[in-house]
Amino acid sequence: MRACDSYEARDLGDDTFADATSIAETWQQGNEDTGELDIIRDAFGHFRELGMFGLVLYADGKPVAMCAASQINDRVCDVNFEKALDFDGAYAMINREFAKRFDSYTLVNREEDMGLEGLRKAKLSYHPDILYQKSHAIFDL
Repeated sequence: MRACDSYEARDLGDDTFADATSIAETWQQGNEDTGELDIIRDAFGHFRELGMFGLVLYADGKPVAMCAASQINDRVCDVNFEKALDFDGAYAMINREFAKRFDSYTLVNREEDMGLEGLRKAKLSYHPDILYQKSHAIFDL
């Protein structure tokens, strides 16, 4: 909130998909291509059918972060995608605004942190109720 003059969180939908996609595209340019951008685009193309919801965060009128989620049950939702530009506090703000807007859920699944130190630190800073031990499966077909 201190990093900009004004901010606004808007519901993810038809009028904000382009901004959310541009955030994901910009984020992708500085990161390894895992195919996630294509998955995000596909999800936005079937947003309603998938029962998704989310937010786009704007700082000084410019899109800086987005998140998209889906319901697991009446108490729990799953944040499927979350991306932010290199803007101080953007991840913290999108998380805060998401929790405020969708407060009917008592638990938010933040999904896998892939063992990345920064993501793990961020996840732990929210004091999770449940944190499962990592495990891996190898299939020999």
